[in-house]
Amino acid sequence: MPPIAKERPGAADPHYDASGRRRRVLTARQIIYLGIQQFLINTIVAGGINFGIATAMYRTTSQTINVWPFPNTLAGDACVTVFITGVLIWLTTASMVIRDLRLHNITPIPLVKPNGRIHDALRWMITNSYIIERGIPFKTRIWRVFVTVVQGALLGVVLFGPVWGIGVGILSGIYGCCTVPNGWAAEVFKLIFGGIDAGITAFVVSLLMLLAYVESSQQLVDGANGARVGSDVTDHDQVLSSRV
Repeated sequence: MPPIAKERPGAADPHYDASGRRRRVLTARQIIYLGIQQFLINTIVAGGINFGIATAMYRTTSQTINVWPFPNTLAGDACVTVFITGVLIWLTTASMVIRDLRLHNITPIPLVKPNGRIHDALRWMITNSYIIERGIPFKTRIWRVFVTVVQGALLGVVLFGPVWGIGVGILSGIYGCCTVPNGWAAEVFKLIFGGIDAGITAFVVSLLMLLAYVESSQQLVDGANGARVGSDVTDHDQVLSSRV
């Protein structure tokens, strides 16, 4: 059977110029997707959740609330929040973004294919982040959940310095090292800190998925059996969406 002619990408696709070369720019849809659908919405939702948890924790205790000293330490609370958020966001957001990519709700971000271990790591990451994929063995799903939890925890390690450091640094600058005054200061801190932390985490995870999806399409490896099923960038959406 003669090979099927592949349609050359045209100028109508914002990821390609007239000559068929990929553009390495964000489209308006991608900016909205990352900035509003991922960062802003996750910030609002997580902020509300953290505010509710902080209210239940700090409005029902007679002990003083402190920046650093135990037992009611906002610095320690914020530390735990960073890692829990990293795990939960990766467990939920990664799969949702991959599904959006496979259903063509969002397009991947073009990226020059790296060689060697970087390419393999990106391809492995996106394969093992899709925990809601249908038709995979139970053991494979459990393995993906485990890997996703580890990746989320590692992301927490990466974001811990800037997110926790800046947040607790501002809190310490306002209240010093010890007692936080009575009122709603602790709850407001958790609302702002938890919301921004979740928004940044969701943005980073979504961005990684958009970048990794491009990389995985270069030499696609089937996550279920390790069989190589395609290598052409133009056809990667057709191959991947068939497994949704």
